[in-house]
Amino acid sequence: PATVRAWRSAAIGSGLVAASLAAVLFFRPVPPAPEIARTPQPLVLAQLDDAKSGALLAANYDPRHGALRIRAIAMPESPLAPELWIIPSDGVARSLGLVAARGVSTLTVAVPHRKLLHDGATLAITMEPAASAPHAAPSAPPVAAGKISTI
Repeated sequence: PATVRAWRSAAIGSGLVAASLAAVLFFRPVPPAPEIARTPQPLVLAQLDDAKSGALLAANYDPRHGALRIRAIAMPESPLAPELWIIPSDGVARSLGLVAARGVSTLTVAVPHRKLLHDGATLAITMEPAASAPHAAPSAPPVAAGKISTI
């Protein structure tokens, strides 16, 4: 009988240890899933300026959303509105729309023009009549221009 009691005690003790380990494994916190490293999107930006006119603008483009953000830092006084143009390697200016003469403007670039916003293309601002915008072609020389850089 003493050996039976010893075996029972050992079996109960082993069972309690096994149950404790099972409870620890079951109730332990789940480690967070590892973060997936994403390849950063290229940063597409340009500085548009002109020493003669005093115009200075900064642009950045988000290719995922087709959003072009323009910040007008300095613009010449004019009764006309600033119109933004993309001029790719073919030299043909295409209107991206009107931007604010002060502060920040965000333009959604039309799908056919998105492929034109790449390294080396030129962004330019001309002063145009607001009522008839967007225009087929610029009617005046640029007051600011700059090349797009992709980082």
